[in-house]
Amino acid sequence: ADKAFDTMQKLSKILHFNPPKEEDRAKFECKAWDNYRIFLPFIVFIDHKDFPQLKEKITIVVTKEQELQADLKDARNLFLNENDLCYKHIWIGIEQKHYELIKKDEDIKERLKSYFKEFVKALDEKASFRKQHALNENDVLEYFKNNAALALKLKALLDRELAHIKQTRPNIIEKWKYYAEFEKICEEFARIV
Repeated sequence: ADKAFDTMQKLSKILHFNPPKEEDRAKFECKAWDNYRIFLPFIVFIDHKDFPQLKEKITIVVTKEQELQADLKDARNLFLNENDLCYKHIWIGIEQKHYELIKKDEDIKERLKSYFKEFVKALDEKASFRKQHALNENDVLEYFKNNAALALKLKALLDRELAHIKQTRPNIIEKWKYYAEFEKICEEFARIV
């Protein structure tokens, strides 16, 4: 991710498209996927039913930092502390005028603060659960060890799809650790059949 911005600038010269702007560098240098990505964005709406003193509906957007819309102000500091769960992984975006309104209204601010404390706790629990139960490369290989027909079917497909790269750039294929393990599994099945 740390070279993505520079790569896009070089490619823009070669391929003649507009280069990325310096102010967008962070978008290129961020992690595109993490444990919270699947759960975000999350939109919270509050209005006079929640807080009788409100005259209009307020939209609060919980998302990834790099996705925060330019017209929204980061409101994490209103609802969370820097050491709270997820603080570094999410942004809480709100229109500037609503930010100021909430900042001045202790009732709204404290109730939303309480809500977001519970929200980030639940979000972190969901992300942790997903991470703990996610399949990894070894799980997939183990699955193929127990499903010979499927493994051999995938092997045939990959042999066709990767034929050119195997011929022209075998050094790339040699670096694929899990693919090599997959091929060993398939070789064992081929010997048995």
